[in-house]
Amino acid sequence: MAAAKDPLLNRFEELCVAVVCDAMDSLKIPSALIHSAIRRFAGSRMVGRARTIERIPQPMNVTQTDIDPALGMGTQMVMDSSGPGTVIVIAAQGLETAGLIGDNMATRCVGVGVAGVLVDGAIRDLDSIREMNLTVYARATAPRMGLGRAVTLSIDKPVVCGGVYIRPGDIVFGDTDGVVVIPQARAEDIVTEAERIEPIERQVREYIAQGNTLVDAVKKFKVR
Repeated sequence: MAAAKDPLLNRFEELCVAVVCDAMDSLKIPSALIHSAIRRFAGSRMVGRARTIERIPQPMNVTQTDIDPALGMGTQMVMDSSGPGTVIVIAAQGLETAGLIGDNMATRCVGVGVAGVLVDGAIRDLDSIREMNLTVYARATAPRMGLGRAVTLSIDKPVVCGGVYIRPGDIVFGDTDGVVVIPQARAEDIVTEAERIEPIERQVREYIAQGNTLVDAVKKFKVR
């Protein structure tokens, strides 16, 4: 999942989203948690650096040609040029009436080895995507194609997805609990703090499993 050439991703891979959120709280960094309406439809965990695509429902009065014809296949271009250690982020203002990725795009994502796809909108061809074991977080499924129903505004620029501002290169980390966005500029601080917290959490669980109370566990291992 994480690229061998990016040791920071490998460190996050050993953690969980909950502990990373705790670390961000500890450092007083806004916990950039993607809205819970965006959930995992296929695959497993994902950790990778964001490649961003901004798409919106097609306005009534313009087409992709009017906006920027060069971005007509912007999503495809980003996927073709991505690789291991990448999470494709499609910010689409919650568009649920058309699938913004399907089995063709998913096949390419698997082929280039991306870590996963995060879509603030709908996907389609879910059975096929699950068979590929591509990790995909999205809002919904919709069988209709996105062509003619969505337009692309930008690629590889900051976007807002699931209520979170995401810059290209930010780390996107998803597991069963949800998806958190880790700002690139603070990633080293956050992973170091999470690595400090994780063994404490493990000790707390072990202490409680031995029959000790929750109150005693908090007093022993945590400062409140």
